Amino acid sequence: MQRGRTILSRTATPTPKSVAQAAHKVEQAVQSVPREQKTGQTLTETARQVVAADSREREAISQAAQEVLNPEQEGAAAEPGDEAREGPRSLLPGLN
Repeated sequence: MQRGRTILSRTATPTPKSVAQAAHKVEQAVQSVPREQKTGQTLTETARQVVAADSREREAISQAAQEVLNPEQEGAAAEPGDEAREGPRSLLPGLN
């Protein structure tokens, strides 16, 4: 195992029945983690929910995650202060 890489748990994640249920699972997963780990835990749990979803829900969850992670791609105007999001984005491959 390489340092710094997060490997998704091998335990099965229950299939979310809706986007709202998947979002709730992500919220629950990050409630108890330290502030500096919230971003990583959010991304990890979001990935778990996407992978566990059936094809129709997978598309909806993926689209919702995309809207949250990159609202400008969905047509939203850049908010003042959005430059702060570029730091974490630069750490994620493919988002540069």
